[in-house]
Amino acid sequence: MMTDKAAEARQLNLITLLFAILAFGGILALGSVDAKTKQQRYRIAKTYQISERQKLERRRARAVQGVIASTSAQSAP
Repeated sequence: MMTDKAAEARQLNLITLLFAILAFGGILALGSVDAKTKQQRYRIAKTYQISERQKLERRRARAVQGVIASTSAQSAP
């Protein structure tokens, strides 16, 4: 009778350990997926930031060209 209870307890402990390992593996897998998602978000944000900066630089260059053109047109006789 004692051996049956001991064997049953051992089996229950092994099943519990197996589920704990599976849960830990699942958490690790979710963490790696989350890290990849964060990397992708960072890359997209960085690309967007670069494109926005380029737009601003182009706008600024056009504005400077417009000021130069209007100044030279006013100073011409």
